[in-house]
Amino acid sequence: GEHMLFHGTIAVLLRNETVLPVMGNHDIGNGKGDYQQLQERWFDYTRAFFGKDLYVPYYYDVIDGFYFIVLGTEAQTSNNILITDVQFTWFENTLAEAAESGKPAFVFLHHPVSTARDENDRYTSKLSDLLKEYNREHDVFVFVGHTHRPLSLDGSFRDYGFPETYLPCLTKLYGEKDNETHADTGVGLEVEVYKNEVVIRGRDFYRGEWYREEGSEAMCEVTYTLKNPMSID
Repeated sequence: GEHMLFHGTIAVLLRNETVLPVMGNHDIGNGKGDYQQLQERWFDYTRAFFGKDLYVPYYYDVIDGFYFIVLGTEAQTSNNILITDVQFTWFENTLAEAAESGKPAFVFLHHPVSTARDENDRYTSKLSDLLKEYNREHDVFVFVGHTHRPLSLDGSFRDYGFPETYLPCLTKLYGEKDNETHADTGVGLEVEVYKNEVVIRGRDFYRGEWYREEGSEAMCEVTYTLKNPMSID
């Protein structure tokens, strides 16, 4: 039921847009259940609603010459992404293709790369090292979720040798009680790409307003200067 509600709502609201779904821990049972069966269920819904004919939880799309790369866990998990050597090598090769484009690459995964917490840190450490190496000469922007934290200048935009942005949750936020409803539901990000820079802005899509940090007049907005300026007419 939740899958039908989520996928159906997104498909209706973004009927004419390209949707790039990212598999998270709750899509596969949050550490419990048969991973293969739950993964196939996710594939079924992304195929039916978004036209993505997937057989692994990682893929990429090239849109207007920009690489949008999606990573996904390949085993049952709660707080970490678990990836095979096959996916890691695929990611390396896809980043190499993105570098040849001369444009910044955008990487999406549910679990944060730089705040892994348990014995599976080795997976995110490999990803982090690869992204740091890539970011020395090329431009890459990583977007993650999972934490349920509200959008803030202090906590959402971080540099670990590559820019990693924590996406705000549309529903219950970290630290809220079960009977609380957060006023900022509907907050997300808008990413603007210019010749010399990438600007990431917080947006209250429900109200149609740029997002300002709670209790402050400061806009949640960060500008990154590109290492490799693009030729844009």
